[in-house]
Amino acid sequence: MLDPFYSYEDAAKADGNTLPDTPTAIACGDINLNPQTFAALDDEPLRKSEILATARMSAIHGCKQAGLLLPMHLPARLTDVKIQFDFDAALSRIGVTVRVSSNDADNLEMEALSGVNAALLSIYSALRHHDKTMILTQVHLLEQHDGKSSPFIFANEYENLSL
Repeated sequence: MLDPFYSYEDAAKADGNTLPDTPTAIACGDINLNPQTFAALDDEPLRKSEILATARMSAIHGCKQAGLLLPMHLPARLTDVKIQFDFDAALSRIGVTVRVSSNDADNLEMEALSGVNAALLSIYSALRHHDKTMILTQVHLLEQHDGKSSPFIFANEYENLSL
């Protein structure tokens, strides 16, 4: 399992460094499951690991194929893709966070968002026979750093979003 993500600003403050020069984008999203489906997934660690391994590969593929999926979007040469899964048993929710980096592209938000959606769809596909009530939700850009201008960091300023 990957180490939990933390804000680049938090890391910079802790280390006394500045923000990274490498363009980076971080996006996340959730899939809400039926409580029985979530419990069954917890009871079968091997099946859970297979589903997450497939979702991880789907996320990487989604990041790499953003240029093919989206018209007028030039593909980026990615140097790093990291995927993290978070489990919330109280809400029967699986969260997916994708961080992408590139040395030669500035705007990587489409790659990160495509990766999140691909991972969520992969989880949905694996569990669709058990639960037709799954909801993909809260897909959004968390952070974007292009190394040139001030970074974008998501602030929950909207009344209709409960993150």
